[in-house]
Amino acid sequence: MMDSLSGNLYFDNLSMPVGIGIEHETAWSRWRKNAAERPNSEAIIHWTGGEAPFRWTFSTLLAAAEEYASCLVERGVRRGDVCAIILHHSSQLYPLYLAVCATGAIPAILAYPNPRLHPDKFRQGIVGMSRRSGLDWIFTERELQAVLDPLVTSSGSTIRGLHFPLELQAEPKIDSCSRNTRVN
Repeated sequence: MMDSLSGNLYFDNLSMPVGIGIEHETAWSRWRKNAAERPNSEAIIHWTGGEAPFRWTFSTLLAAAEEYASCLVERGVRRGDVCAIILHHSSQLYPLYLAVCATGAIPAILAYPNPRLHPDKFRQGIVGMSRRSGLDWIFTERELQAVLDPLVTSSGSTIRGLHFPLELQAEPKIDSCSRNTRVN
């Protein structure tokens, strides 16, 4: 939603009443609460072998998530959409996951193809998720586009498109939301 005074996007309406007088906290609202209470505290420390750890503070993590969420909403991701995240081990996984939560969509982290995961098993998993769970979007890396494109366009697929969120990091925000998408 757009804040009418500042023009900024905000995602505060994600706590949904479940019963009379009962509200459940969402993952997004909890992370926002933590960020408000301790913005400069470490939220996540991401380790990759042979590299220095990447440290997310609550404020930087939420700021990155809000940027991703803004782009996802602009590209058509909505509350209730099922979004598969298929990425290599990356520090960007955390803000992307939270961005999906911020939009009200449902994140699902799927295994990135590797030598232990047979290519047919990977494809069958995506097709099955599309047909049984209503998979709407796939967030992945460009190198998987050739494998995933046929699954997006196949008969009976509910997948509406591929997004390549890691490509957004290096681009100016104004242009980054309108590119890097393969929509069915």
